[in-house]
Amino acid sequence: MKLTEAMNRLICETPTDESGFRMFLEGLPLPTQLRLILVTYEGARHLHHNEMLPDANLDPSSLDITVPNQREYAKILHSKRSSLPDYFAALERCAENSGYDLNKI
Repeated sequence: MKLTEAMNRLICETPTDESGFRMFLEGLPLPTQLRLILVTYEGARHLHHNEMLPDANLDPSSLDITVPNQREYAKILHSKRSSLPDYFAALERCAENSGYDLNKI
């Protein structure tokens, strides 16, 4: 599944509790789960920007250091659920304006 498809699906199906996020994530391959966490963090960083920041971290392998436990993914997304649409929109806007394809992450 393309990353942007997973992002859109998550926004459309935004679960109301942590177990709902866990079930949503269980339906995705681990690389896609990692990328969703990555775009959540990077989207927050890009919220008030229109282009990709020079130090943007779009490398999913970096999450092995910052989010070492896959069980934390649902907790992270649940805690940021009300901001996910803004985070995803910000990163999509910046990526588009910078000629970057988020599906290549």
